[in-house]
Amino acid sequence: MSPRELISRLIGSSLELQDDEILEQLYFGQDNHLSASLGMKGGWVCGPILRYELCEDGRVKIGDDDEWLWVWDSMELSNDRLTVQCGGQAKTYVMTPLARR
Repeated sequence: MSPRELISRLIGSSLELQDDEILEQLYFGQDNHLSASLGMKGGWVCGPILRYELCEDGRVKIGDDDEWLWVWDSMELSNDRLTVQCGGQAKTYVMTPLARR
């Protein structure tokens, strides 16, 4: 699946990072923006609106108006699990399609 096809599947879905300590939930919208819940499990959480960009080389950049917070160098979707390479580390998310209105 191409990065463009994968992004189209993420639109209208939520991603939840599989980690024992870090809370990272991403909700992709159609307008190149996403809402996020970020923080520590059992601790403080923030909810920024971020933007994402699919680059010509297939990478995905996620950030705010000042800087890119994450760059996904590669992505692989298997069933409901998305694994990305970000900052030299693998991150695995569970993907859940959200109900359409």
